Amino acid sequence: MNYELLYNKFCDYCKNVNVIERIKKRNPLDSRLFYDLIYQEEHHIIPRHAGGDESNSNLVKMLPEEHYLAHYIRFKAFGDRKDFLAVRFIFNGLPRSLKDDVYLSVNKKVSKWKNHIYFFRKNNSWHTTDGINKISNARKNKVVVIDQITREMIGSVDKNHPNVLSGRWVNHTYGTIYVWNKKDKRANRILKDEFDSSIHEPYIFKRDKENNFNYKHIDENKILDAILKHVDSNSMIQSKLVLEELKISEMWVKRHYGSFSNLIILINNKFGLNIKYGKYQRTDAQKLKISQILRKKNK
Repeated sequence: MNYELLYNKFCDYCKNVNVIERIKKRNPLDSRLFYDLIYQEEHHIIPRHAGGDESNSNLVKMLPEEHYLAHYIRFKAFGDRKDFLAVRFIFNGLPRSLKDDVYLSVNKKVSKWKNHIYFFRKNNSWHTTDGINKISNARKNKVVVIDQITREMIGSVDKNHPNVLSGRWVNHTYGTIYVWNKKDKRANRILKDEFDSSIHEPYIFKRDKENNFNYKHIDENKILDAILKHVDSNSMIQSKLVLEELKISEMWVKRHYGSFSNLIILINNKFGLNIKYGKYQRTDAQKLKISQILRKKNK
């Protein structure tokens, strides 16, 4: 498929066809058609990272799902990683600072798409047992290699490929070491020749549960402290505040306790409390915030 031609045609389509017509063609009952303002994003036909400017001829207004698709098609056409990063940024939602009613509406749609894709992969695609086996079989006897001299990425090839056997192509980690960057305070891989003892130190992987840098152990007493810190006058708790306090994700809670509701039940039973949590119930802080937003809108 000629993705470059498809990309140019898609940009022309968004530029020349009215946004309402575009929405109606896809879904005549789309909720955005009932808004006075339809949220759109400015897309650079030639992105700024590829030398594009801010001229009108290089800008086209798109709906979020169109903006996502445009960058995805461009990524397929040119293979530019920055287009893929743009796809991921758009797909993962929108800035909190700009979350008005329109943004919330779009975010709900994005959540539905992500949810649909997750279950599609799990039930029909590469996350199924058959899909996992196919990927596993496709990777057998393969190795990811680079050119030893130029360090150009070659990709995944058979381990008995003549260039692999001759030593011309080597494993993609060849000539590199994993280090701890004392300046950036993070681990990363660098060329051995770039090692500087004033900046780097050898990175030691700790695989045991007690010292593994990816393992997070949080006991119930610490969770209790976080809950009591943020519980309101009606004994209501907001999950987001507790997760931020403990620096853990919803997935961590789900993996360890099944859900945040289960966690609250466990804490209540263990410490004899009556903390209330409901996904759709609002705490005092949330009610206050909503009240302030409504007052501001009504001014």
